[in-house]
Formats: sequence, C-alpha cells, structure tokens
Amino acid sequence: MYGVQEYHRPETLAAAVVLLRDLPGARPLAGGTDLLVASREKGSPCATLVDLKGVPELKGITRTGDGLHLGAMTTAHEIAGSPEVASLLSPLAEAARQLGSYQLRHRATVGGNLCNASPAAETACPLLVADTVVALASAGGTREMPLAEFLVGPGRTAIAPGEIMIGLSCPAPAAPRATYAGAYIKHGPRKAMDIAIVNMAVWLGLVDGRVADARIALGSVAPKPFRVPAAEAVLIGQSPGEDLARQAGRAARGAATPISDPRAGAWYRAEMVEELVTRGIMTAFGRSAR
Repeated sequence: MYGVQEYHRPETLAAAVVLLRDLPGARPLAGGTDLLVASREKGSPCATLVDLKGVPELKGITRTGDGLHLGAMTTAHEIAGSPEVASLLSPLAEAARQLGSYQLRHRATVGGNLCNASPAAETACPLLVADTVVALASAGGTREMPLAEFLVGPGRTAIAPGEIMIGLSCPAPAAPRATYAGAYIKHGPRKAMDIAIVNMAVWLGLVDGRVADARIALGSVAPKPFRVPAAEAVLIGQSPGEDLARQAGRAARGAATPISDPRAGAWYRAEMVEELVTRGIMTAFGRSAR
C-alpha cells in the first residue's frame, strides 16, 4: 500500500503511543484521506503506519457544560450530523458538511484535518473562533496547547515526534447572558472536492442588541489559519448593521497576507476576504435575531 512495509492497529491509546515511541519514523494513520494521497502522489512514502481507528478513547463528541469535547478520530460526518455541535458551535457543523465529498466525510477525521496543517483546512477556522485547546499524548505523558499555537505553518504543527493528537476542547462561550450565532463560508470554484480559495468563520455573542463577544478567523490567506483581532475589535459594543459588517470586512482584508498561485491571485483573495467576512457577519447577525 503506497510503500508501507509495516502496519499496526493498536486497540488502546497506551499501545498506540508505545508503538510510536518504539518504531522510528512511524506515522499515525487517522482517516488517511491526506496521508495516503501524499504517500502515493507527493513522494512522501510511509514505511510504517500506526492505525488509530481501533482506539475508542480517540472517538466521540461530548458536551462539557456549555462546551464541547471532540475526540481526534471523530469523523467529519459525525460532526456534521451532531445535534450538540449544531447547537453549541454551528460554524463547525457547517464546515464539516463542506469537507470533501460524502464518502470522504465518513473517513476524514477532525484530528487528521488539523494535523495536515493546510492553510485551507475546513475545521481550523471554526475551531479557532471557539478558542479550542488541543490535547496531545506520547509515551511520556500528555500536554495541552491552544490550537492557534499548535498550527505553525503550511504542513507544520507543534506536534513532537512520537505524539498524537487525542482530543479537542472547545470551552463555553465567554460572554455571560449573550446569544451566540455564527457562520462558516468556504469560497472556491466548485461546491465539493475543492480546496478553499478563501474560507472564514465568525462567532458572535450579542447582549441587549449589541456585540459583546466577536471572534473571526480566516483561512487560505496566510501561512496558517488565524484569528483577526482588528476585525473583531470593530464589532465590540456596536449594534448590528451592514455598515458595521463592512467595516469589519475591511479590517479583515488589511490583516490578510494572501499569495498568488494557479488557483487565484492575491488581489482576488484580498477582495474575497472583505466580501466573505461581511457576508459571514451579516449571516450571524440574522441568526442571532431569530
């Protein structure tokens, strides 16, 4: 299978981290929708694979008060259909529904999507606006870090050799008494099976008709997905409206550092940042009023 010489399928997390410690160069296998493609088409053969699909501790969606915990091996299909995710973090459910195709969503995992570290990763923006914390495990123990620090650059994360992502914690929203609503938008030339030219997520908390909490994240327009504090600050304390949304869109455009590539020019990506952020905020405003 694409250069694989050894294949292991542990049934516990303890066994998985020991295998990764004892087998130099071993790669953890989640859904395989990125890893096996890279092995076959991009000259990145994996001689030893440790398949994590048999580890039950890495699966599932759990409500933690008003927050969420996602096992790293939870599939996009499970996230897209989860009532808990739809209720507590709707942009993530929307992003999961736009990941790949129906078949891929049954294989692709949230952990794999993040560990692949694409600047266009579908789940990254919604999880960034949720202030998500990543949990990592190795034979030496566990540690946690903010998702914003875990993502380092294109194809690069802060994961150490022998570590695996085991879960993601999305805390309860920060603003008391706020009504939260959000949106995820992915822009590309096709409806499915395409990498985003620009993607974004917004998550807003309103109290007494004003924005009390604002989180905006962008993907595909910098070396890694990122939050946009300048655009968030425009919204805080203000009443919803299209002019306000457009101001925040312009601020987001100023924070983006897009490149030109065969899929889109930098100028086009910059234009779309302003437009999509404006649309996303207006969508969130509309949903918060329901």
